[in-house]
Formats: sequence, C-alpha cells, structure tokens
Amino acid sequence: MLMKNPDFIQGIEVKKTRVNDVEIAYRIFGQGHPLLMIMGFGGNMEVWQPDLLEELSRNFRVIIFDNRGIGESTATDREFTIELFAEDTVGLMNALNIGSAYVMGFSMGTMIALQMAVDFPGKIDKLVLYAAECGGKEALPHSKDVWAILEDTSMPLEEKHVKTLRILLPEKWRNEHPSPAEYFPPVSVEISMESMNRQFKAITDWKGCYDKLGKIDKSTLLVAGADDMIIPPGNLFIIGEQIPSSWVVQLRGCGHGMMYQEPGKLCKVVSTFLEI
Repeated sequence: MLMKNPDFIQGIEVKKTRVNDVEIAYRIFGQGHPLLMIMGFGGNMEVWQPDLLEELSRNFRVIIFDNRGIGESTATDREFTIELFAEDTVGLMNALNIGSAYVMGFSMGTMIALQMAVDFPGKIDKLVLYAAECGGKEALPHSKDVWAILEDTSMPLEEKHVKTLRILLPEKWRNEHPSPAEYFPPVSVEISMESMNRQFKAITDWKGCYDKLGKIDKSTLLVAGADDMIIPPGNLFIIGEQIPSSWVVQLRGCGHGMMYQEPGKLCKVVSTFLEI
C-alpha cells in the first residue's frame, strides 16, 4: 500500500503543554468531534499511518501525542505504568479543554484506553481498540519468540527494526511490498532504548482490567488483523464478550501493522463506527 501523502504529519505543528510532572508534545488537526489517538509500545506520534490520519481528519478533530518519555515528550524518574499513562492522557485532554472525546488506542495504547474507561469513564464518548488485549491471566498469551524480539534490549537498533517489521506484518504481504519506505512513515525523532524498556516494564507489570470490562458502558469497536503475530486477535472476543455494547472486526491478511497495509479499510471501519 503506497502512502499517498507521507509528509502529512510533518506538515502539522508540534505543540507542548504541561501535564502532571512532564511536558507532553502533541499535534491537533481536522474538524469535528475530537478523536484522541493513543500510540502503542515504542512509537511516537509520527508512527501513525499518515493517510489514515488525513482521512480521519476530514470528519474529526484529531489529537495525536507522544506518551511521556517518547519522542518530544519529557519524562522524570517516576515509574512508567499504564495507570500513569492514562492519567497523562486525561491530563492532556484537560489542558486542551477537551471535556470528552472519541478515544482510539493502538496496541499498548488500548491498555491505556481501557484503563481510562475504567478510571475516567466521563472522558470517553466512544472507544476504539485496535490490536487490543485486556491484560492479566484472562488474556491470550503472546508468542514467546515474538515477545523475545520486543524485549531484547541488547539488539542493535537497526537489527531490531528489521525483526520488528517481520512480526508487525505477515510474510506474504512483506514479500509483495519489499520496501518499507513505501508504507512506513518517516520518523524524525529517535526513540530512546531506555524509554522503550520502561514502557515494556509498564506493559508486563499491568494487572489488566478483565474483571471491570463489564462496567464499561461506552460503545466499543475492537478491530485487529486476523494474522496479528504480536497480540493474538482472539483477545478481541475475550474483551467483546464482556463489554455490553461492542463490535468485533477482523481484517483478513493483515497483521499488527494493519494500518500500514489497509489504511483505507481501517479508516472506513473506524469512521462508520464513530458516525452511527
């Protein structure tokens, strides 16, 4: 899937605001009801697929940001936790005078979004969980081989990027699209390995929220690639069976990096859900 406008994100001004004990970097663009998007493990806001963002901004006021310690957001020595990330996200909304919003999380971002739904339900109008799991013993286990790549801190960064792409996207699709530059957006801000390690610990320490899912009263979309190697897509059904008002959608032939393979289809699914 060739990107139509790879420089879309870079053309939008980065702003910063004080949230709790850190400075959070963010971008806002588009018109309509606010759609707050929470990035996953090891990614900054430039990692969102630009065509997906551009299409969503036609109907929504999109807010993307860097989690603490990632990209252009600062950090302190305070321990990273999913609960803290959720507090930061709500703090950013408050700083921007956003009372409530549609909230969309990707991967680790779904953990943050779920924690928000539990701790700050009034801040969420609708919930979109892309490549989600609920954490705890109820979640389907990750592949040990895949998880070993994500947690390996000794691997040279370039090698880690190559191996991460192998688990992010199905082999058949990668063979048909051999140049990552054609589908993966340019990233101008380097992510520190220290921050990634702290994020990884936050993920593994999170106790999950399975026992609280039934109390989430927000309409929820659960979407994933049917061939996701990082978070088993069966986790969607575990969550969907507990949240009273939920949709579950899988895209065939797509992996964890579904937004790079099928940004148009993902946008259509998300927009349809949010607009009904």
